[in-house]
Amino acid sequence: MILRYFLSIALVLPCLVPAVAGARMGETLAQCVKRYGPAVEEWATKENTRWFRANGFVMEVTLRNDVCVAISYMKGDGSEYLPKPMSPKEIAELLSKNGRGLTWEKSDKVPGDWWFTPNGEYGATFIPRTNQLMIFDSKYVSG
Repeated sequence: MILRYFLSIALVLPCLVPAVAGARMGETLAQCVKRYGPAVEEWATKENTRWFRANGFVMEVTLRNDVCVAISYMKGDGSEYLPKPMSPKEIAELLSKNGRGLTWEKSDKVPGDWWFTPNGEYGATFIPRTNQLMIFDSKYVSG
């Protein structure tokens, strides 16, 4: 009886906890569209930029050669002047979803909130002034 009770909770609890959005580093545009539907806005620049909305986040996805090389996450639906603040748990979840199986380490070498994967492939920063989490492929930043 008790086991059935805990099993019921284990099955229902994930449905009650909102999923944190997340386009993924390394995904193609087709994979992003499959996950979130059509982009709500597109910018035709050197790097094609697409904006998606999902699960309470707006995501600015930058693509190079049809692969996601940078993502900015902003909490909210895009109608706010400033995005809503993110909790440390939400930031950790977004980092986890974008490490492609790698762990993230918070840097003590630069001021502010910066994280890097141990191999240096990915980096991220949280900008409190704009409530924005930016995750990037280091090759994108270096050119």
